[in-house]
Amino acid sequence: MQSRWAAELIPDAPVGRVLDLAPSTQHLGLVAVTLANRPLLCVDDDADARESTMLDADLAGLAGDVEVRGSGAAPQQHHETFAVVIAAPEVAPSDDSTATLDLARACLATAADHVTDGGHVLIRLDSLERVHHVSQTTTLTLVEVRAGERGLVARFDR
Repeated sequence: MQSRWAAELIPDAPVGRVLDLAPSTQHLGLVAVTLANRPLLCVDDDADARESTMLDADLAGLAGDVEVRGSGAAPQQHHETFAVVIAAPEVAPSDDSTATLDLARACLATAADHVTDGGHVLIRLDSLERVHHVSQTTTLTLVEVRAGERGLVARFDR
């Protein structure tokens, strides 16, 4: 659902790439740009996830439009901006819920720093309480929340 929503937003979004923060094995950004043609940057700490993303991009015929980086080369070091940002912050189930909320705030802060004017941020969270909490910590505007099979996705706009 998050990828399809991003694909709906991409055609009317400002010019620019899509940023997928911590894509892991979900490939949300890759699915979105397969549905709506835009270049993609994926940032993930997991080397296996980065390799998997590039293999899947190659299989989809998108390798030339997809870049993958570890967080050490994240966009904040490059002063880049993006038309659409996708984030699905998750931590290991054994970690407490505070870690997930901290990661969600960090993803939203990174998104706010790098989404272009008129751009969109889609972030998956597990409750309306968390959506409300993170919306209080950002300069972005909460526009809509949709329910999907893996939780809620909140749309923030600049």
